[in-house]
Amino acid sequence: MAIYLRRATLDDLQSVMTIIEQARAQLKEKGNPQWQDGHPFQKTMENDIKAGYNCVLIDNQKLLGRLPYN
Repeated sequence: MAIYLRRATLDDLQSVMTIIEQARAQLKEKGNPQWQDGHPFQKTMENDIKAGYNCVLIDNQKLLGRLPYN
């Protein structure tokens, strides 16, 4: 089993956005206003990936999360 970080690619964008949407829903359920205005936006994530600012956590070939690189 391999757990590692790697720089995110545009191929990861939809998975990253799915994770963000799941987190947004959990925050809302707990009454936390964070991210309820729609950010982080997909275009922002796309630009960050292109700039090399994001990493993704991989466990057993599955993307589990995203981390800011800077």
